[in-house]
Amino acid sequence: MKMVIRSFLSFILISALQQVAAGTNIVYGADIEKRVDNFFHAEGIERKVIISPKRAYFSCADELQVKPRIDGDWSTISVSCLDPKKMGGYAENKLTK
Repeated sequence: MKMVIRSFLSFILISALQQVAAGTNIVYGADIEKRVDNFFHAEGIERKVIISPKRAYFSCADELQVKPRIDGDWSTISVSCLDPKKMGGYAENKLTK
């Protein structure tokens, strides 16, 4: 029984430490959505990105790279980091009218 309690407490401690260590390296979908919206505006693309605002990703050291998943078709985009540690993901877009 003592071993189970120790294991459980160790798990809780490790989980708490990982959250503290990773706390500054998290970016949420709402932040990425704003960045992609700014990219679309700068490029003259009339699309609205849809990313879950609560979804969490690891942040990038550099800027985000936004590109169409299929060349010339901005209905689905790929968002990733420019550095080798890629934070990858796809987002669905809709036309704004």
